[in-house]
Amino acid sequence: MTAAAVAALLLAVLAPGPAGGATPPAVPYDSSFAPLTRIGDQLTRADQLTGHGAPAPFWIPEQP
Repeated sequence: MTAAAVAALLLAVLAPGPAGGATPPAVPYDSSFAPLTRIGDQLTRADQLTGHGAPAPFWIPEQP
């Protein structure tokens, strides 16, 4: 083997290749970790009404 062939072989073996190419799966947003707040007397969690229409207690913080 010539020096050029050895250098090309070493370059091909030692050169970093692509970093896998696989992307991790997207994690869906879980609204159960959002804080419980209220708007007026309605309970909300992550922009969704919750509480099935029951009035929210006064100690739940109100959204600004």
